[in-house]
Amino acid sequence: MALNYSLLLISVAPILRRRLESLEVAVNHVAKFTCEVETAPNVRFQWYKAGREIYDGDKYSIHTSNYLSTLEILRPQVVDYGEYSCKASNQHGSVSSTALLTVTEALPPTFLTRPESITTFVGKSAKFLCTVSGTPVIEVAWQKDGTTISPSDHHKISKVENKHVLEISLLTTSDRGVYTCKASNKFGADICQAEMVIIDKPHFIKVLQSVQSAVNKKIRLECQVDEDRKVTVGWTKDGNKIPPGKDYKIYFEDKIASLEIPLAKLKDSGHYVCTVSNEAGSSSSSASVTVRGKIVLGTVYLCSSSVSAFFFCR
Repeated sequence: MALNYSLLLISVAPILRRRLESLEVAVNHVAKFTCEVETAPNVRFQWYKAGREIYDGDKYSIHTSNYLSTLEILRPQVVDYGEYSCKASNQHGSVSSTALLTVTEALPPTFLTRPESITTFVGKSAKFLCTVSGTPVIEVAWQKDGTTISPSDHHKISKVENKHVLEISLLTTSDRGVYTCKASNKFGADICQAEMVIIDKPHFIKVLQSVQSAVNKKIRLECQVDEDRKVTVGWTKDGNKIPPGKDYKIYFEDKIASLEIPLAKLKDSGHYVCTVSNEAGSSSSSASVTVRGKIVLGTVYLCSSSVSAFFFCR
C-alpha cells in the first residue's frame, strides 16, 4: 500500500492550497501576492501580469520555496494596476490563480465640503455635513468642544460613500458649542469646525407691575426678557389682542417690551398680559391697570347754618 501511495504522489499535478487575493495599496507601498499548492513533485512557479511573464528584478521580487511562491511589487505606481497571475506546473499538469492589484495615490484627507455653523432653537434638530476625499481608508471622528462624540439616541453619525453626517436631535442649551470633524488616514489628517448657537425661549428677568392712574394720565407697562433674537411680542387686555395705534403704543427695544397708553381712560382698566415667543416656546407676564375718574365737587348753597351738607365724588 505504501508503494502505491508513493506512485500516486509522484504522478499528481499541482493543486492550489492558497489562491491569490486581490489587493489595494497606495503608491510606493509594497504589494505582496502569495500562492501555495499542495504537496506535488517538481513544482515550478511562474508569475504574470496581464498575461505576460514577469521576473525577479528591480521592480519585482519573487521568492519560491518548495510549494509556496511570493511576488512583491516593491514600489507600485498607478500604472501597475492590473491582473496578476501565478502558475504552478509540473510534468503532470498545471494550475493558476489570478487577482487584481489596485494602486491608489497617497493622498491625505481633504474636505471638499465643510460643515456650516448653525443657529437654531431648543427642541429642534440639527445636522452637520461634510464631504471628504483622499486615499482610503479614511477615519472620520466628530467632537464637541474637544470631546469625542459617540453614536447614541441623541447623536446619530452616518456615512454614505464620502459624505459624513452628524445629526443631533431634541436640542438643549447644553448642545451649544464648537463642533469639529477630523478626517485621517495613514498619509495625514484634515480638520474643520463649525459652531452651533442654540436659542432658548425668552424668559422674564423683569415682570410687569400693576398700575393705578387717573384719567388722562400716561400709563406705561414694562417688562424685560433675557432673549430678543427672533422674538415676537404680543399684548392682550382682558383676553383680547391689543393692536398698536393712537390709543396704545407698543415697543420692543434692548430686550424691553413696553406698552404705553398716552391718555388713560376709564375703559383702559383691566388685566393686561405680555407674551414673548420664538420657535423654542413662549413666556407671559401679567398685571392689572386701574384708571380712576377725577373727583368733582358740586356747589351747595345752605340756607341755614343748622342744615347739613353732603358731598359726593364720582
